[in-house]
Amino acid sequence: MPIFLTNEQQAACITAREAVDVMAEGCKQFSLGDAIRRPRIDNYLPTSRTSERFCFSSMEGGIRSGYYALRIKPDILSWPVVNALRRRI
Repeated sequence: MPIFLTNEQQAACITAREAVDVMAEGCKQFSLGDAIRRPRIDNYLPTSRTSERFCFSSMEGGIRSGYYALRIKPDILSWPVVNALRRRI
C-alpha cells in the first residue's frame, strides 16, 4: 500500500544523517545488483504565461529487501535575467 508524504511529513520522519546512511546502503545494494533506479525525468509544458513552464518531475527506485519509492514533483519554472545573468527560479 502506498504512503503519500509531504515534504514536512518526510522531514519529521528521518534525519539528514539517516537519509545519507540509507542512500549509502542503497548505492551498495545497487552495485551488487540488488537495487534498481530510474533517473529523474523532467517533462516541461508551456503555461499561459510565455515566460514560465510547468515541469513535472519523477524518479523511482527499489531495493531487494522490499522497499520501492516513487517521487513526483510538479513545479512552475521561469528563467528571468538577474544582474545580466539568466537564472532558473
